[in-house]
Amino acid sequence: MFFRALTVFRLAPEFKPHLNPDALTRQIEAHAFRSAGPLEMHTQGWVPPMGRRATDLLHSGNGCVLLCLQMEDKLLPSTVIRQALEDQIIAIEDSEARDVGRKERMDLKDRITVELMPRAFGRIKQVFGYLDTQAGILVLDTTSAKDIEAFTEQLRKSLDGLPITPLDTEVSASEVMTGWLLDPVRVPLEFELGADCELEQDGVIRCRDMDLTGDEVRTHLNAGRRVRKLALTWNERLAFVLSDDLRFRRMKFLDLVQEDLDRQDLDSPEATRDAEFAITSAEVRQLLVDLSKTFS
Repeated sequence: MFFRALTVFRLAPEFKPHLNPDALTRQIEAHAFRSAGPLEMHTQGWVPPMGRRATDLLHSGNGCVLLCLQMEDKLLPSTVIRQALEDQIIAIEDSEARDVGRKERMDLKDRITVELMPRAFGRIKQVFGYLDTQAGILVLDTTSAKDIEAFTEQLRKSLDGLPITPLDTEVSASEVMTGWLLDPVRVPLEFELGADCELEQDGVIRCRDMDLTGDEVRTHLNAGRRVRKLALTWNERLAFVLSDDLRFRRMKFLDLVQEDLDRQDLDSPEATRDAEFAITSAEVRQLLVDLSKTFS
């Protein structure tokens, strides 16, 4: 249950008192996942975040409430529909000695799609997120705009409202990260520069596996380009790529975190998932505190 990406939203202060686990459970249960029906192309809802053997639709720990949104999309390849359509058109034209017009083609396509839908395969996708009642934030394990919208809309529907705002800082993240590369001494002690970055001005320049404080990167920065994404390590515990919109990609929990996990006596997959979630929420909470100080 280590998160691999982070998108963070701030919860409105007045919303925090409503985040009671018992009340949340009742609200979430009304929006539990169900499989798509024969004529449905998409369904979504909440499933137990602790795995298939679990029954609770939310998991509480460390002042946080973990949720899992499951989405099912029916896969009906356009090539299958097109082939079936062409077969029917040929059959009609041969048997009735006439051409099939555009409107009739569209009607046939709609009818074929309905007929084939019960045989379509379902593709399942899950998106995890948690509400941190202590920090007043919503954290999602994704940076996909589509998945973010699906999760927040489902949560808003379940809770009859979700007053959130994107994570922001007083100072531009791009300007701060650009300053770090121009003058590495300004990098806070909690952070260490990685070897990857993206620079932007009239196009994107991607730097991979290189010294970001070297002359090549400095030349680009002196020419007016600014950092859009930057690989960082935090307290030797987390490595990630931070973007100028304050989203975290390619997140990896490092050896110190794994050692903390290994010292625990975990006797089941559920216990391991619970411990990983506790570590994730604690580490992210402190990471955001340090980030806020850095960008204030």
